[in-house]
Amino acid sequence: KALEHGDPYSNAASQVPHALHMYAHDLMKVGRMSEAIDVFTRARGLEHAYYEREDISRDYDWHHSHNTGLLALSYRHQGNLDEAERLLRDGAAVDQQTATRKGYYQAVLLDLLYARGKHDEVVASAKALAAWPQPAVKMLGNAMAARSLMALGRLDEAKAYVTSLEQAESEAAMYGTFADFHAETVDKGALPPGAGYFR
Repeated sequence: KALEHGDPYSNAASQVPHALHMYAHDLMKVGRMSEAIDVFTRARGLEHAYYEREDISRDYDWHHSHNTGLLALSYRHQGNLDEAERLLRDGAAVDQQTATRKGYYQAVLLDLLYARGKHDEVVASAKALAAWPQPAVKMLGNAMAARSLMALGRLDEAKAYVTSLEQAESEAAMYGTFADFHAETVDKGALPPGAGYFR
């Protein structure tokens, strides 16, 4: 049913990256991965064209890393791990509106690197994430570090990260971080109420 609506919507709004992106979401869910890759890629191309045309940084676009991440996951599903890794490294390099989002996209990359057996890189990066003050990022870092340390047979070292996971705290308003950031920006007068970041 979602595809029935998503297809004509994405055609009617063919120059809107998010319209294409949401249709690609649905294609993923029904296993039409090659088509999803094509549509995610088209959305990515529109995004880059917008940044160039408007002379703005992709760092300000919350949607860019999300679309890039799902494109990468689609390639991973297809077995093209090289392209998935290239895209996830690109996504992890994008600055984000909040530290939690930045840490999340770095952790998505580490998950793929774990699957590829690149444990030394995972451990080094995950230890850094585990030192972040944001509880959600700290938890991801501890989890990624523990998993790769265990894969390397360094069980004693992994125990400390497992213990940290057991003592982890939830992050208040974790899923509202972007909305909270927007509200704070409006309060400071940088944006008028109701304003969006992008046209």
